[in-house]
Amino acid sequence: MNPSPEEPAESRKQSPEHTYSRTSGWIFILFFLAGFFPLGLKTYFTLTGEMAVIHLILGLGGLIAARSAKRTQTIYSVSAGTWLIFMGVTGKVNPFGLPIASLPLDHALHAVLGLWAFYGPLLHFPWRQALRRSHRAKTNSQE
Repeated sequence: MNPSPEEPAESRKQSPEHTYSRTSGWIFILFFLAGFFPLGLKTYFTLTGEMAVIHLILGLGGLIAARSAKRTQTIYSVSAGTWLIFMGVTGKVNPFGLPIASLPLDHALHAVLGLWAFYGPLLHFPWRQALRRSHRAKTNSQE
């Protein structure tokens, strides 16, 4: 379905949250599939069966969020981003006690995807209003 010519260009433009949800969804589905094929990637990242299922859930969640409202996309971006940054920085997140190898590429990939998740929500955050309110509160408290 093509957008109508009367529709403004701004409404046809995809939000960063939409792009993140769709792209990260496909990335996680590819990791899910890569877990079943020995492509020589085991040297760089390891994927157990349980972790493959978690990647499938994240991937499907991203693809579903990409087809949903912007608020759902933002919620997916922030929640997935928080979890991914935590996993990337600590490298020790193992919710099910699984035997997972600690590989730097895994952690770097999680951290990069997590940081990218916050691009859209931070881009649309009303920074000027928040700073103006903060400045007003500070000047009122000094009087």
